[in-house]
Amino acid sequence: IGLAIHNSIVLPIRFPLVVYKKLLYPSKMLTYFDLMQIDPSIGKSLQSIHEMVARNEDVSSLYLDFSITLDQYGEKITSPLRNDIDPSTEVNNSNAEEYIKSYVNFVLDYSIQSQFESFKKGFNLTCNIQSYHLFEPEEMDILVSGEDVLDWAALQRCATYTDGYTSESKPVKWFWELFNKKFSNEEKKMFLKFATGTDRTPVGGLGKLKLVIQKGEDDKRLPISHTCFNIFTLPNYKDKKTLEKNVSLAIRQDEGFGFV
Repeated sequence: IGLAIHNSIVLPIRFPLVVYKKLLYPSKMLTYFDLMQIDPSIGKSLQSIHEMVARNEDVSSLYLDFSITLDQYGEKITSPLRNDIDPSTEVNNSNAEEYIKSYVNFVLDYSIQSQFESFKKGFNLTCNIQSYHLFEPEEMDILVSGEDVLDWAALQRCATYTDGYTSESKPVKWFWELFNKKFSNEEKKMFLKFATGTDRTPVGGLGKLKLVIQKGEDDKRLPISHTCFNIFTLPNYKDKKTLEKNVSLAIRQDEGFGFV
């Protein structure tokens, strides 16, 4: 992941933002809002306890203690939330906030400490520079996984053409008409993956991809792509119907040529 960032490669993954929060701000306190990204039901339960305290309702009626039940390879085991507090200690209004904090820290820190430290060590091999700590978790998410909202108009606006094609060539016009008017959003993502190797957008949007549409002379062949260079080779089809059929077929039959 660190190497992908170093080489400006967008990855087809999306981590919870708390991962980047732990990487960028290791001393920053984690909260039940961070836990909601991993387990919404538990996160909301802890929020409900916090709200009960704020309303001065009796938290002890929930019959909680400072322990947690874990599923370890199909076996249920009980573990203390903290080594310095007896796991049988009842949760009440006076210690509820400490319980919430302990629960969050156990799930997001203590229980995964060795694994996360290994991940962080590998990440820092390529990304251990001061400028990365200027990022917010949301910005690091975009850096790794790309933009969620795709500006398809930018892809066409910034496309270039080669080997005899221009923006006015008939096959090019037919292609963009197919892309803009007939392709669903999912089909557009399929084309993006076919042409570039990923359906994600780099930092700065789709215009940064610099898609190249190359002319192919053999109109009996399907379109092909050179994903390392964002080159989409579109044969010089003689009619719109053939182009639409072959482009649609090509973007659906590329799974054997990708690396996931």
